[in-house]
Amino acid sequence: MIKITTPSALSHIGDNNRLYGAPCAMERSVITFSGKNNILYCEEGVTLTDAKLSFKGDNSVIYLSRSQTGYTLTRIDVHHDCVCAFGPQDMISPHGTLEIIASEHSHCVFGEACFISLEVFIRTSDAHAIFSATTKERVAKPKSVFIGDHVWLGQGVTLMKGTRIDSGAIVGSAACVAGKRIAHNSSWAGNPAKQIGTGIFWNPSPVHGWTAADGEQYTDYASFSGSAKDIVPKLYLPRWQGEDAFIFSYDDKEAIRYEDMDAALSSAKDAEERYLYLKNLYENPAKNRFVHGE
Repeated sequence: MIKITTPSALSHIGDNNRLYGAPCAMERSVITFSGKNNILYCEEGVTLTDAKLSFKGDNSVIYLSRSQTGYTLTRIDVHHDCVCAFGPQDMISPHGTLEIIASEHSHCVFGEACFISLEVFIRTSDAHAIFSATTKERVAKPKSVFIGDHVWLGQGVTLMKGTRIDSGAIVGSAACVAGKRIAHNSSWAGNPAKQIGTGIFWNPSPVHGWTAADGEQYTDYASFSGSAKDIVPKLYLPRWQGEDAFIFSYDDKEAIRYEDMDAALSSAKDAEERYLYLKNLYENPAKNRFVHGE
């Protein structure tokens, strides 16, 4: 077992475990390799604070794009042949844990510009084998979790195996989503989660500090967008600007099926092939890549 507790340069670190990308800034954080042939990728500017990343098997990838807020109180366990990946400009709350467990050759993949609130928990397997009392065959097998671009996961959200969330969606506080398909620009809440809204979009600018006058002034997006209260121009690339920046639609030429992503990551011969697939995925500029037909 190899533990890293200080920033490390691009290197091989034993058992063919590799660090790709740029050195990450680490504070009170630990990266543990208990297996072999794994890859940790850190984009330039990645920071880990009170974080624990654990490779508990072989041939797996943790892919960390630069986050707007850093990876604070982030706990990630990947087991054999698994992937956990974050797209550029995701925002992870520094005020509570994000815990992800990917196991049994299944994956957790985030798109770009997601907001992940505190105390979010994601897992891709039940952790224990469940069998049919009639046939004695195994049931409830592992399934990957995919989250599109600009998805908001509220405080205390739990995502269980097989969950697929298209771009622009909101999952409300304390919701539990178990294997459901959530459409783009929709909102869900409850345990079990149910759809409560469609045709909505959200802006990541916080409203906690709004005065009564602000509430009266910003009654529509036209008055709010680009105002002093709108932090989007300071955060995002040009494609996230404008009145329709966070409204998505299905485009057959742009859409990447989650099933195809899952198959590509699972059938990859090694961690290197998984890493290259993720690199190409995040370089794809299509706005509606994670929007799918009904």
